Amino acid sequence: MAIRQSLSFCTGAMLVVAAVGLSAQVPPSATPRTRATGDQHRQYYFAPTGQQLPYRLFVPPAWDGKASLPIILMLHGGGANENAYMDMSDGLLPKLAAQHGYIVVSPLGLTPLGAFGNPLRLPAVYGESAAAATQRAAVTPVRQRELSLSELDVITVLDLVTEEYGADRSRTFLAGHSMGSGGAWHLAARYPERWRAVAPMSGPFIDATTYPFDLIRRLPIFMTEGTGATPSLEGSRALAKFMRGGNFVFEYLEVDGNHGSMVPMVWPRVFEFFNRYKPSTGGQTPPPGSGGRGFGAPADAPPPRPVAPGPFAVHAESYPTLATHTAYHPAALESFGPSKRLPIVSWGNGACARNGSAFATFLTQIASHGYLAISIGSKAGDARGQAPAPTIDDQMLLDAIDWAVKENGDRASRFYNRLDTARIAVMGQSCGGLQALAVSHDPRVTTTVVMNSGAFPPGAKSPALSQSAGSKESLTRLHGAVAYIIGGPTDVAYPNAEDDFARITTVPVFKANLNVGHGGTYRQPGGGWFGEVAVAWLDYRLKGSADAAKWFVGADCRLCTEPVWSVQKKGMR
Repeated sequence: MAIRQSLSFCTGAMLVVAAVGLSAQVPPSATPRTRATGDQHRQYYFAPTGQQLPYRLFVPPAWDGKASLPIILMLHGGGANENAYMDMSDGLLPKLAAQHGYIVVSPLGLTPLGAFGNPLRLPAVYGESAAAATQRAAVTPVRQRELSLSELDVITVLDLVTEEYGADRSRTFLAGHSMGSGGAWHLAARYPERWRAVAPMSGPFIDATTYPFDLIRRLPIFMTEGTGATPSLEGSRALAKFMRGGNFVFEYLEVDGNHGSMVPMVWPRVFEFFNRYKPSTGGQTPPPGSGGRGFGAPADAPPPRPVAPGPFAVHAESYPTLATHTAYHPAALESFGPSKRLPIVSWGNGACARNGSAFATFLTQIASHGYLAISIGSKAGDARGQAPAPTIDDQMLLDAIDWAVKENGDRASRFYNRLDTARIAVMGQSCGGLQALAVSHDPRVTTTVVMNSGAFPPGAKSPALSQSAGSKESLTRLHGAVAYIIGGPTDVAYPNAEDDFARITTVPVFKANLNVGHGGTYRQPGGGWFGEVAVAWLDYRLKGSADAAKWFVGADCRLCTEPVWSVQKKGMR
């Protein structure tokens, strides 16, 4: 009965098991060898459900254990599992990955029909907005939780593998087929800063009326389809026509195959496409027709800048009294006390995500210099069953401050009398930058740092506006110095930040642009260029460091004379 039900759903949703050659799951090793190479069946403990969830991993056997390899996240079709596409066509995917030098990770996504966060299925392909609206309205709270946890599973697995192998976060690629293609479209817009390029195959599950196309405008996308994939073909063609006419970085290929057989036919072309965006030096190859501007770092971006950590080893934990956040702080808290306190940093993530590990490298760098940095989201990510509509989470930045102040006054707390509650920064990237602006009016806030972000002009439309109340009005309530650290003209937030700078007149404001795009340098060692400048600003504004002030103050300030940075400032004395 379970098999018949699953096949029935897949037929209706264009997610067919037989077409992809579903294989039996090989029992994963309970303790996989860390940083092993080759083909691996693995599992990990998924805290939100208390399950051991499987995933499949391939690491090129020739890997030397040192190189930071690019990584592909592959999302399977409905009713399949983490093994189906790895085993298809005699293991074509891992063979190509070995040939071209990629790690490939294939998660389950909670269940074979978890859908990776996207509720749409047949007939809700591009152009069928009425069907899409009906399907979204039919999503129950139970199904919404399954969708959210499916998304969380794949992002968690990607982070686990990336951290274990030191994979190159700036070269993370996304691919998916059928239901997995719908997942790829969903995740492309949900976390646009994560992907170097995306390859959806035979599954145009996008609602033309609600999909946030502006978020993926600079993201290279290679969509493929089979001419025999009757249920999805017309939707793919309509979507291709729209993308080609909309100034997207987009390519489309049809092959003479059906919904399932097209997959091995297009894999070599997918790798060719990914290889064009694979180079790790000098930025990525610019996409055709982009004028040299691709998603992420532009072609003329400065080289990565590894930054040494500060003097303190760092511990990160989601404490029971603040389980909705992750605190980064020096591990040896006994080194701090009334005469040497830790200033407080409250951090909002890109996409307003509740994921305390999303900016772990960057926040670890800050904490290593003697700060308590608190990120929205637990270390395990967002385990809540999300409502159909996003929620305004700005208050969570203030929740972090409230918690720190309370812990500092609690004799039973390990933070007792170790925190400087008079020196507090609110910071954030992209949507998280809007969150920081939204709460900067709080009298406890000393300084605000807005990264790859800026308030939208009145009348603008963006998914971020349903997740944060940060606005141009927020700028009128600033009472402390503010820094904007932006990715240059290719950063989608660039015009908003430029307008913010022009509007701010009542507090000191410093704006620095580095030509790296919206993704910044957060995942470079020590947070790279952005990590170095962020720590200097915090040392200047929260610790009163005269040396740090030299980065920002005066006509010959350090950033003012650094050729890779473009600087403007007002009221900086």
